[in-house]
Amino acid sequence: MSYIYDILLNYNKELYDFYEWNLDDDICHIRKTPLFKVTTNQLVDIANNDIKIEYKFIQSIANKTEIFTKNDVKVMNYVCLFSDGDKVISVKFNKDGLSLLKSGLLVEEEEEVTDMALRLKPAEFTYVVLKKHNIDNFKTRKEHEIEVFINNKIKEETNIDKLRYLYFDCFGKKENDRNKIISEILDEMNNNWDNIYLKIYNFFKLLSR
Repeated sequence: MSYIYDILLNYNKELYDFYEWNLDDDICHIRKTPLFKVTTNQLVDIANNDIKIEYKFIQSIANKTEIFTKNDVKVMNYVCLFSDGDKVISVKFNKDGLSLLKSGLLVEEEEEVTDMALRLKPAEFTYVVLKKHNIDNFKTRKEHEIEVFINNKIKEETNIDKLRYLYFDCFGKKENDRNKIISEILDEMNNNWDNIYLKIYNFFKLLSR
């Protein structure tokens, strides 16, 4: 088994490029972790879907990853890197082989890993795709977070006066029906995101202060 040493990882449910890492993300400093070469099609599956990988593979990577902590080095149970020689993804699995969290790498570290992956033989394992991630690749991570924030806030808002004000600010006309206000604002977000999302986001941020 081949290992990569001394890299930084940033695990999330969705896979984010390094330039979308947030300052408050929980960055992991990995001491060592296994690396497996895969095909580009396999890497696309791993990146864009929830998968379940075979039990034999999960057992082979159990306790093989180590992470630096403040005062010690600890073991991570079911973690490894996959690379097709061009891109790299780290995945956290559970004991049943279900993919839980994923991370990309910093660009300099990714280059080192891909160089090593090119020298490896392709790994042999089986997996099944369980669920595809429906991610709008035209939105940044920040915009996705804003979208979730707005959807939650507008559905939670019970003050009809505030909703009427927001509706008028968005469309320049009056509306008193709460359901219609919410429905039309959400439709407008889907159809004209760039024109409206900051106006709605700033409105609810002001209310949250």
